[in-house]
Amino acid sequence: MTANTAVQIIKAGGNIFDAAIAAFMASWIAEPCMSSAGGGGFATVCQANGNSQVFDFFCQTPAFKRPVEEVEFFPVLLDFGSTKEAFHVGRGAVAVPGSVAGIFELHKKLGYMPIRELVLPAMEIARAGVKMSDFQHSNVVLLKPIVNISERSKEIFFIENQVKTTGSLVKMPLLADFLDLIAHEGPSVFYKGEIAKKIVADQKENGGYLTRKDLEEYAVIERSPLTFSLAQHKVLTNPQPSLGGHILMDFLKEGQWNTKKISWLSRSHLRELYRVFQKTTSGKADYDHLVYPGNKESGNNKRGSTTHISILDKQGNAISLTVSNGEGCGYYIENTDIHLNNMLGEAALMPDGFHNWRPYTRLYSMMSPSLVLNQEEKPEMVIGTGGAGRIPYAIAQVLLNRFYFDRSLSEAVNAPRTHLQEGIFNEEPGFDSTNFLPNSQVKRWDKKSLYFGGTQVTALENGILSAVGDERRRGVGLVF
Repeated sequence: MTANTAVQIIKAGGNIFDAAIAAFMASWIAEPCMSSAGGGGFATVCQANGNSQVFDFFCQTPAFKRPVEEVEFFPVLLDFGSTKEAFHVGRGAVAVPGSVAGIFELHKKLGYMPIRELVLPAMEIARAGVKMSDFQHSNVVLLKPIVNISERSKEIFFIENQVKTTGSLVKMPLLADFLDLIAHEGPSVFYKGEIAKKIVADQKENGGYLTRKDLEEYAVIERSPLTFSLAQHKVLTNPQPSLGGHILMDFLKEGQWNTKKISWLSRSHLRELYRVFQKTTSGKADYDHLVYPGNKESGNNKRGSTTHISILDKQGNAISLTVSNGEGCGYYIENTDIHLNNMLGEAALMPDGFHNWRPYTRLYSMMSPSLVLNQEEKPEMVIGTGGAGRIPYAIAQVLLNRFYFDRSLSEAVNAPRTHLQEGIFNEEPGFDSTNFLPNSQVKRWDKKSLYFGGTQVTALENGILSAVGDERRRGVGLVF
């Protein structure tokens, strides 16, 4: 649905940045457990003239605190099958959302079509409804303890207290009205006007932190990309204060990827992956200086409600856009169908503990929307993924497969992956660490899993465009 929206906009005369904006808004309905107007994200872009930048429209901590005993903030237990994990939600888990500001800043700097035309596909989807896929159904089932907090959410996703079945229509007509509103009034209605008043009133009355100051003073930050070399190519990715881009760079630079000595998917390949993971995962590398003193986490939470869009054209324009709503806080803005984020309830983003965040500070992230430039410094690949703390490692493995092991784009994306977390080496089928790691240190997955990310890639090589969506999360790649 999001990919088709992007195609629709380009066919209507828009550029790829218009397409990404429209697809992002469509994802609020098509992927409601991962993307929302109430969340935030990052976009790494390159224009045909060679200009590149990162748009940081991620969530931010509030300017003021209130006594913790006044704050609505509580854990919910999510059942992952093999394990259960607590996540924290409630009004007190909401950080300042940046998605709406991000859309308008991208449009202001890079867009071509009027914003009123870019909202139309998402409005149509929201009113007509989208059929719930098996992937989205499984997400709603997993997040049921959060999704059923709000009465409005129950109306959208449940029938008689049961999650709607696969194939059922999910409609968000109030979101369509919201999209029409911002198309005519701009982002100020969300940050200073009618919507802002609703958010602030509810936060004040029901235990949240957000105030008018937080919304009125929120601004998108433009940053220079973190840049490093990779096999005669140049990678542009998310810079500090986020961690993901730096970990991606360190992972690729640390490895001894001499393909004359290391064959693809061999035991030596796996050994080198394990060695580099040991160097770059939490406890093995010091990234404190990238965030602030006291940070001892690398963001390795088990799950990430994140979505990604990659778009590239033959003229040299490229955008890699990664966005997230966390798991959502359980609260919907009145009469909008917008689920607000729970970023203040994400343990990985709160290195000093819940409620101990620094006021008025942009949150760091593991999101790593990236571009790969060829020797002429033109975009050759656009890549990104969801997956929480596993994001940079998933991207790194795809880049290794493509540029060091010379695999096809499809092979590079869908090849088996690994991840080291909390001393356990996770490996998908196709890798075998039997001869160099004890069974107690290995988790062998019986099939490919969303745990290892959902990498979406587009590429332009020898004048030919290609696109691959990761089969782990039913990804879609379209070329036209």
